[in-house]
Amino acid sequence: MRLAAGGRWIRTLGPTREEVGVCPANLTSGVLAVAAPRYRGATIGLYSCIGFGAGFLGTLLFGVTLDQFGGTSQLAAWVLSFGTCGLACLAGAAATVFLPRNIWQR
Repeated sequence: MRLAAGGRWIRTLGPTREEVGVCPANLTSGVLAVAAPRYRGATIGLYSCIGFGAGFLGTLLFGVTLDQFGGTSQLAAWVLSFGTCGLACLAGAAATVFLPRNIWQR
């Protein structure tokens, strides 16, 4: 919960990645471990495209929402911008729950 910044320790708002144990390398190796051997290249390619694409689109959507609802000086603009992040997380959770596990096996 503390990070070194410029030689000083500062308190963060939540636990750091190291404290939680979530690391992108763990997720990547997990995806590769469950991928069919003949689809590993395509799997990691799609995984990377989705990850980097979502990072780009999320940042873009956040900024556009912030600008459209009054800019950085308006509290409502910030609330709506962070709300779009929450909706994206809910959409990802819904996709995880409702998509069939055997989507490629027909």
